[in-house]
Amino acid sequence: MTGSVHLDLDAAVASITIDNPDKRNSFDLAMTRQLRDLAHVVAEDRDIRVVLLAGAGERAFCAGADFDAMTAADNILDSVNAMEDMLDQAVAAMARIEVPIVAAMRGACLGGGVQLAMTADIRIAADDLKLGIPAVSLGLVYPLDAVTKIVTLAGPGTAKHLLIGAMALKLNLSQEVRH
Repeated sequence: MTGSVHLDLDAAVASITIDNPDKRNSFDLAMTRQLRDLAHVVAEDRDIRVVLLAGAGERAFCAGADFDAMTAADNILDSVNAMEDMLDQAVAAMARIEVPIVAAMRGACLGGGVQLAMTADIRIAADDLKLGIPAVSLGLVYPLDAVTKIVTLAGPGTAKHLLIGAMALKLNLSQEVRH
């Protein structure tokens, strides 16, 4: 079963849903392209006043890129590079949306899912949210723009845990959150 990204419009609210719950809403190249294209549609619609970004199901916001899909390609390096390029395009398209983006986050938020979450103006975290950048344990370099944004949003200590230690962080929402 292949996942998809959906756009639902209800009056002035645009809901973008990453829909691949069997794979914790990880995305393949086609889904990333869908996200980029839908972000362009939303950015051009002057009737939209807010965007809700969420993952389908109960297990995850977004587990990032689908490593199974990337490694199934004949040329894995080309596949990884194509995914990184398309994700950069999707993140840039989300950043061009001028109305507030609210990310409804629960379960796993990993790798590229963290990049998507950082495009939001407001991130609402469920008690079970776990953030992580597993690609760093594979020796993959996280994009500089994303690293800078993580440091800005979460602080240097949290950024080090995510990017050097490749640790998943469970948020304790009872603690004060710094912005």
